Amino acid sequence: MKRIMLTLITLLLLSALIQPASALKIGDAVGQVLYTDIVAKIDGHPIRAYNVAGNMCVVAEDLRAYGFDVTWYGDERLLTVDPSKTVNPAAFPEYVPEPPKGQIGAPAFPILYTDIVTYVDGRPVESYNIDGRTVIYFQDLRKSGVVHYDNAVRTTSFTHADPWSVSLAKTDFPRTANGISLEAVVRMNGGKPVLTLASDPGGQFELHVSERGLRLAHYTYSIPEGDPYYETNFYKSFHALATMGLPDVDTNYLHYDNTDGQKAAVSAYLRVTLNGEPVKGDCYLSWGNGHADVNFNFDKMIGLNNGDLLRIEIGTEDAFAATAGQPVPAARTPEEELNNLRQRPLFYETETVENELCYVLRGEFRGTPRGNQKTLDVVYKSGGTKSLYNPVCLSFQAIDSIEFSSDPKILIVKGRVLSADRQTLLPSTLEVNIYTGETVKG
Repeated sequence: MKRIMLTLITLLLLSALIQPASALKIGDAVGQVLYTDIVAKIDGHPIRAYNVAGNMCVVAEDLRAYGFDVTWYGDERLLTVDPSKTVNPAAFPEYVPEPPKGQIGAPAFPILYTDIVTYVDGRPVESYNIDGRTVIYFQDLRKSGVVHYDNAVRTTSFTHADPWSVSLAKTDFPRTANGISLEAVVRMNGGKPVLTLASDPGGQFELHVSERGLRLAHYTYSIPEGDPYYETNFYKSFHALATMGLPDVDTNYLHYDNTDGQKAAVSAYLRVTLNGEPVKGDCYLSWGNGHADVNFNFDKMIGLNNGDLLRIEIGTEDAFAATAGQPVPAARTPEEELNNLRQRPLFYETETVENELCYVLRGEFRGTPRGNQKTLDVVYKSGGTKSLYNPVCLSFQAIDSIEFSSDPKILIVKGRVLSADRQTLLPSTLEVNIYTGETVKG
């Protein structure tokens, strides 16, 4: 009988939690917190939590001590929760969960309606007021890591995904007119991700992938009208993604959720799998320097382990039908990367660092609307490349010399910059960290 009564109470609470917001005022009771013996943990550390209609909730403000940045915007009555880049396990509180003070599943105290809008990792989520504090569902943290419930030990846990990222610059591959599709593969090599392009679409593009999603930027300013490239499968697929009416975050900030129809349309051209299982997410557009970027935000952060295989395919079913089931190409060796870069027009090598960590390569593309495009890239001996175009080439009118400092991570670039009156070129020196691409002096 007691079990039946508790079930009826739970059903009543669930119905209360779905009252239309228009009928509610701030502070109105919308349900009851239920007594629970479930313990919530973040990275192994217990955190205060509540049972709301059978789902665990945590106090948003408490997350500041558990590896999240929590920001309050009073004028907008907006609360944002985002994973912090400076998680310090030593700073985790020594919170000790208390046993439930009433029968498990019975009402404990009321949940109140709030007009505060809460975003977690860029997405709006449900939030409530419990004892003057904003609470959110524990499972809404899943985009920042892994949420797991273990009924055997009555514990729900969240584990931050380890941050990782890997990129291909548009200078990594020569443009060809017979490209078919883009298929990029992320493998784990010695604990670090390595990105391999399994099919070369040609053209100029940049692909950036991280634990949170991917961004594909495409540049056609050096490809003349009428070029056969515009008939390739890759270009048509990218163009379809960029023109199908996806959310545009530059005009509608933070609102990039896809409808079911949009997700179906995207899946015809863009597919992401992890070890063969589909990775779900939302596709949206952003813009930069006159070109569209296609972005794909994963529904939850992806942690990679040695042996994992993340595959990104851009094309159509017809384009990939011919290669379905074929083995994934191995990652290119640094020598292959170097030889591939040497195929670029007007490419020449100005510095080779033997027995160190990389080569520094310099070249240029002809025929862009702004004249010749300078390039400067690092090729790592462990594999992969990094473009130094932004910190270096945008700083100089001309580059005269490249050398390394006593610290092999620091590249010293000497060149000339335009004077304030734009009449003369003045000598200048720039120091760049070749691992981060950041300017350290200059």
